[in-house]
Amino acid sequence: MFSEPKTLLVLGLSAVIGLSACTESQEAEMEADMESAAATAQAEISEETQEFGAAMQRSVQSADQALSDLEAEMQEMDDEARAEWEESIAELQRTRQELEQDLNSMEAATEEEMAEARRDLARRASELEYELDRARLEAVATAEDFSAAMDERLGAMESEMNDLRAELDGLDEEAAEEYREELDEVQDGWTELREETRDVVAESDEEFTELRSETAEELAGLRRELRELEWEIRWDVEMENA
Repeated sequence: MFSEPKTLLVLGLSAVIGLSACTESQEAEMEADMESAAATAQAEISEETQEFGAAMQRSVQSADQALSDLEAEMQEMDDEARAEWEESIAELQRTRQELEQDLNSMEAATEEEMAEARRDLARRASELEYELDRARLEAVATAEDFSAAMDERLGAMESEMNDLRAELDGLDEEAAEEYREELDEVQDGWTELREETRDVVAESDEEFTELRSETAEELAGLRRELRELEWEIRWDVEMENA
């Protein structure tokens, strides 16, 4: 028979060893869970970065199409007008090339740098689209063609606004309400612009020239606001302080 002190010592040591083994097992399990969570988070970041890059690449491709259309329209201009547009188009092409270069280098950014890189790319893409929208409308020669171009762009904007409103259902109510208010402001501008340009074909040549310039800037500005909302809602890019 073991004496009572020895028995207590053996039992105590067994308990300590058991607790130690249990603690080591728990620590290993916790470390494995943390590593798994980190890997999952990194995979989500990587997937989101790829999706953002794909959306940005679509913006670049859209810019390519707009530049191609501008170049085609430029061929219909007289020599003086063509010379003026050539410089503008060359500048837009340089901006587009720089945007794509920085987009391709985004993958090398650290996690800390990624938010700023995405904000900068989204801001520059929105600005490029603004300049292209304005340029394409200002390049339209006749009131009839301008009216058709406005109808097309306003229709596209309406569809984009409806799509964004539908996506707000997936956000928390506070954020969704804030974005609805911002979309309402864009919608009000859209309605006002549609009314202003409804009878553009009835304008005189002088009135049309002035209206074309003003309207091109207004529509391009509205589309930029909508695009920036899209970057915020879909990609969580904070554009307000960009």
